[in-house]
Amino acid sequence: MRQWRWTARKVQCQFPMPAKKTRSPRHVFISGGMGSVGQALVEAFSAIGDRVVFQYHHDSRTAKDLHNSFRAHPIKLDFTRDFRMPEVNFDVVVNNAGINISDARTHEVTARDWTLTVTCEPDRPLFKSLSDVFPGMVGRRAGRIINISSIYGLRGVEGNCPIYGF
Repeated sequence: MRQWRWTARKVQCQFPMPAKKTRSPRHVFISGGMGSVGQALVEAFSAIGDRVVFQYHHDSRTAKDLHNSFRAHPIKLDFTRDFRMPEVNFDVVVNNAGINISDARTHEVTARDWTLTVTCEPDRPLFKSLSDVFPGMVGRRAGRIINISSIYGLRGVEGNCPIYGF
């Protein structure tokens, strides 16, 4: 049964831990590890003993804080450029990266902002996890790829890039 705890900054969901089972720690990769959802994922997977690698783009100070707090390993990746996934047999890949760089109305979004948003949303992180990580999961006959999307994919909101509605 889930137990919800409300704080001033965020909502936390706590799952009662089942009876202790011994299991090997999983290798987990989280893209977009610096946002509120990403940080919560880093904390949650680390709390159950998994070895976490998370992606960040520019905030090295927060990345270092997450590393120090949860023993998770930050990796700086820019999804607008070609990159290689770390050479680790990841058991879990969480595609959580996303950006919203434009607050323009639909007909005023620049081609550059549109392209950058599309590139960073589902395109590169998902493709790389499938092409670089999925074959190992298939070979081991185990693994999980989790894709996280924004609520703005379901409904538009003024001030969010219109790409979310397509």
